[in-house]
Amino acid sequence: MRKFVVLCVAVLCLSGAVLAQNDPTAPAASRQPMSVTLSAGQGGHRSGGSDYAWQVGMNYTYQRFDMSGNNTGLQGFHTTVSKYLGDSVWGLEGAVSASWGAISPVVKEKLVFYGAGLRIAARGRRLQPWLHGLFGGAHTRISQGIGPAAFNGFAYEAGGGLDWMLSGHWAIRMQADYLGTRIGGVWQHSISAGGGLLVMF
Repeated sequence: MRKFVVLCVAVLCLSGAVLAQNDPTAPAASRQPMSVTLSAGQGGHRSGGSDYAWQVGMNYTYQRFDMSGNNTGLQGFHTTVSKYLGDSVWGLEGAVSASWGAISPVVKEKLVFYGAGLRIAARGRRLQPWLHGLFGGAHTRISQGIGPAAFNGFAYEAGGGLDWMLSGHWAIRMQADYLGTRIGGVWQHSISAGGGLLVMF
């Protein structure tokens, strides 16, 4: 709707300039060419991605997962879907991440996090810093010599990152998060970092 109004105003301004040039009684100053410019907010998707309400991101992540005092290096992927609330800096976000690694040569571990929450970002610029907080659940599976053991629990994720807007609908995302999980009645504290691509529409 905003783009339509801006287009109408631009057409009216150009029409007025054309009519003034055709009017011999119009002042000389009014016959000068008129330039019409769009503000950063109105054309933000060309420079800052602010016109796109939806974002879908896919990151590669490295995670340091703490399970019962044993730190495990996990690698995996972090996927997010975000929807900004109009032109606001606030948005809604849902995320799913999956990572895996080896505690020892014979014991392997997998971790899945899923959650939803809020995000806030500095929109309308080439480099956009942002923060988010998500609440949900976690599922971990440990493959041992006597068989796999699976656990479920509560989880939350808090962190942020930086989006570097490219041309069109694409951006590069860098992200770091703290992940808190409560599995088996015990809290685990983990950190993760990574980067990937973001598509906006």
